[in-house]
Amino acid sequence: MRRSRLYAWRFAIAPLFVLVAALPLHSRTVGSTVRSEPTPPAPPAAGPASRVVDQQAAAVRRALVQDAHRLSAQDTAAVRRELRDLITRFQDEWRSAWQKIEVKRHGPIDLNQIRGYYVQSNGLKAPDSPTWEGDRISNNLTPSLQRYLSILCFVDTPTDEEIEAAKASSMQLGAPPVFSSQDAAAAAAAAASKVTVNIPRGAAGIGRVSLVTPRSIFGPSNVGAVCPSWNPSGEPLPLDEGESIDLALPPKDRPPLQRLRETLIVQLTNALSKHPNDPWIAGQRVRFIMDQREPERAVRAARDCQGSDRDCAALLGLALHHAENYASAEASFRTVDSLERAMAGPKAPCVSAEILLLLSEGDRSKVTDRPCAEQRATIERMWWLADPLWSVPGNERYVDHRARLAHMGLRSVTERDERYVWAPLMGGLAMRELLVRYGWPAYTYWPGGRFEDEMNRLRDAKIRFRAPPYTAKEYSYDRASLIPRFKAIANPFSVDSADYEIYRPAGLSNEQWWPQEHMALGIKLGSLPKGQQGSWSRDSLVLYGMIVDEPLRKVDTAATGPATATLVSSMGPQNFRTVATTPVLEGTTMRLVGALTSQPTVLSAEVPGRTLRETSWRARFGITPPQTLREMAAGEVALSAPVFLRMPNRTVVPPKALDTVMAYMAGDLTFSRTEPLALYWETYGFPLDQPLQLQVRVVRNDDVNIARRIVSSVGLASELRDSTAINWTEANSGQGALIRTTGKTAVGRSVSIDLKALPAGEYVVIVEVRRGTGMVATSRREFVLRAQ
Repeated sequence: MRRSRLYAWRFAIAPLFVLVAALPLHSRTVGSTVRSEPTPPAPPAAGPASRVVDQQAAAVRRALVQDAHRLSAQDTAAVRRELRDLITRFQDEWRSAWQKIEVKRHGPIDLNQIRGYYVQSNGLKAPDSPTWEGDRISNNLTPSLQRYLSILCFVDTPTDEEIEAAKASSMQLGAPPVFSSQDAAAAAAAAASKVTVNIPRGAAGIGRVSLVTPRSIFGPSNVGAVCPSWNPSGEPLPLDEGESIDLALPPKDRPPLQRLRETLIVQLTNALSKHPNDPWIAGQRVRFIMDQREPERAVRAARDCQGSDRDCAALLGLALHHAENYASAEASFRTVDSLERAMAGPKAPCVSAEILLLLSEGDRSKVTDRPCAEQRATIERMWWLADPLWSVPGNERYVDHRARLAHMGLRSVTERDERYVWAPLMGGLAMRELLVRYGWPAYTYWPGGRFEDEMNRLRDAKIRFRAPPYTAKEYSYDRASLIPRFKAIANPFSVDSADYEIYRPAGLSNEQWWPQEHMALGIKLGSLPKGQQGSWSRDSLVLYGMIVDEPLRKVDTAATGPATATLVSSMGPQNFRTVATTPVLEGTTMRLVGALTSQPTVLSAEVPGRTLRETSWRARFGITPPQTLREMAAGEVALSAPVFLRMPNRTVVPPKALDTVMAYMAGDLTFSRTEPLALYWETYGFPLDQPLQLQVRVVRNDDVNIARRIVSSVGLASELRDSTAINWTEANSGQGALIRTTGKTAVGRSVSIDLKALPAGEYVVIVEVRRGTGMVATSRREFVLRAQ
């Protein structure tokens, strides 16, 4: 399990420990109402190692039940206060268990040896202390540091033998996990115990599901304070606490707290039966069911909501997001948006502050300085372009943002929850911004009381806040930043793949990549090459083709059958149209051919992965198609951009019919100097009975050409051979392949070209067609020649 160093220090309040006697689990009393929920699938039975925790849990369970008798049946505010107290007691118990586990893991560690320096009583580093910073940068880890990293993110507490075995099996510290048949067997065994029934992406979960979800990507080898890549036995997949809070606990220590949480859920259910219209109680019930990792049950609980339409829609959206049903979740959250706009007063901001946090400070004013309608339109364009795959129902990035806000609202009803502090004076505002921008952390680290003492020495006594445990939040390397640069949001029809920086760019360390926002996307999103594209005008539409050689890489061997490539055209957030679909196999060429209007549009060519472990590929870019023939003015002439054809050999006659052209059209624009090539283009508007002069020129188009021309001009270079040209005359315009149209004459033409005399480099091919001196049209395309 690997995590980046995207972290932030936050504060928390000291735990309160409540130990009282126990009562049965499923009989609950709220006022005069008694209600028993259907018993969910039982967690794995507790073993001897968890008996002490079970006894503590039973004691707190008695406190929960006893305090429930005092819940007022008359005053919902009083009921909330009592329930808040029960929630606080549970959270304190969870925190206490977690801290004891952390102490056990970190207890043997000498932080001074790990860091390589000693901290004085004033909190400063001792002046003569050595430092391991250089060793950290070079990944030359000391034995003490290597051991520390070995247990840092290992949820269980490993023995020395287990640590060495894990290190040996990984070959190196931080090696990526290997999915083997043993992993599959472990997952199957866990599934038999009703713990790891994984949720299919985009579908509602069924019953109790896995605490872990399969991941598509893993980070590079780590250094310093970044977690290693192995996991506890019985959990072969990397853990991410953002999916389930209980992943911070070893598997054997989870059942007692899950049973204690179930007690709290039933208490909330009983209170809700007495006050069915109370959204606060309904929300807390859904929240703790989600923490039990039971999405179907959470959705049922959310559908039972009887409060306001706005509150219930938000609750249902959160539960559906938890069940990974993104399309339905988006519909619920869109309802929330509409209701919030309808309820907003005249002084309400046009765009919420939480949304503006997703933009850089410099870009926020570009939104807020505009009229209200334009502000909202800009944000809608942002969500539109941030949707990872248009061919998959549901805008996962928008849903993730709305779910963060809803979940954060439920967890911040007290000054602190199990680990995070929400009180403004203790870092709560910073915590909120962290979650809005980055979502729930993958890992929360607490180094223990000794390190907290050192932190307190550094604090100003006048502003010192005693709110332990002090924790750091870290995020895994697989987070995706999906919101493009603001210039693309402002002008979406100019968007290109370069406007997205989805993952850490090559050349940057993990410490250097700090995007404005990111999310834990359920898939890996790869960049699909744009290959070669062509547009051809017809009477009322434009034919469009996108050809890409070998678009699939690193396919999952467990997947079967071809992937489905889809080309989606969108002119705005509410306008999506599937232009073309085609099956694609590994090692083959993808040919997407369809029809567009002549209006500017954003195209998204997408190949969703067939399995959760398979990369999904995407190329998203804006285009302005040429005019249709009926839109051209009288007397106007034009050419389509030339497209390159890869011919089987030099004896084959280049095709002039477009359907055949598509079969030969190259899927990239880098060619060997010796391979047989041809060009195809179409002429529009030239009279059929008039002679035409045609020219095809190939011209050098890179910096090398400029330098050579300068040297050649003073006689220091040999004769330039950086360009070539073909000129010919046709007796009339109809010598090509006449295309059936009614608006303008349209003729397809092709010609073979030989480029072996040109040196390797970047070139542009220019096609020019003229009739006499009055009608002239040109078009061009750039390409690259390689030596071989």
